[in-house]
Amino acid sequence: VPVNAGKLNVLSQISGSSSDATSSISNVKLSIKNVTDTQWWNGSAWVTTSEQWLTATGTTSWIYSSPAWTNAKDYLIRSYATDTATNSETAGIGNSFTFDTTAPSSTVVNPSNGATLTALATISGTSSDTFGVSSVSISIKNTTDNNWWNGSSWVTTSEQWLAVTGTTSWTYSSPAFTNGKSYLIRSRATDSATNIETSGPGNNWTYDTGLPTSSVTNPSNGAQLNTL
Repeated sequence: VPVNAGKLNVLSQISGSSSDATSSISNVKLSIKNVTDTQWWNGSAWVTTSEQWLTATGTTSWIYSSPAWTNAKDYLIRSYATDTATNSETAGIGNSFTFDTTAPSSTVVNPSNGATLTALATISGTSSDTFGVSSVSISIKNTTDNNWWNGSSWVTTSEQWLAVTGTTSWTYSSPAFTNGKSYLIRSRATDSATNIETSGPGNNWTYDTGLPTSSVTNPSNGAQLNTL
């Protein structure tokens, strides 16, 4: 840990393993590089001088307490082991990761807020994140009757979050809506570092398939008039 090319919002401890075919492991060292700023952790501060090698706790299974990471920075962890015969491994390329604590954002595009519609076959929207959106979910509330769609029926228990198809551009097949009812669609995205968006107020809209009516008031039906 971390896995290579991962996106993380927390990493309190770096860990790994080592082995030797003949001798036992004497110690393991690692380096922690802030790739974005070209800095290395020296055990107490970030420095720009050169790669800094730090002693891990343990040998065949080892750990190191993480320094404070900075949001939106890329890091590289490398390690090498030394056995009891003083043979030292040549450090490999290591594992890189991005530290990301910023939540993604999402928007409901269709239906638009305040719309009155006679048909809505598909709910759609967009989402974005600097380091990638992992998933998007939506809730569909019948605000007239105070219930939510759970994917198969309308329930009154609590807000129900439904997985959509797609991420940066997403869709969801609509349930059956009822004429004369008002609805609220909210969305929230989760990014590759598992940061979850705090959902916004969403889009309110009304489903209306009822036909309007009109009547003639003047002249009245059957009237006999000499002027109009």
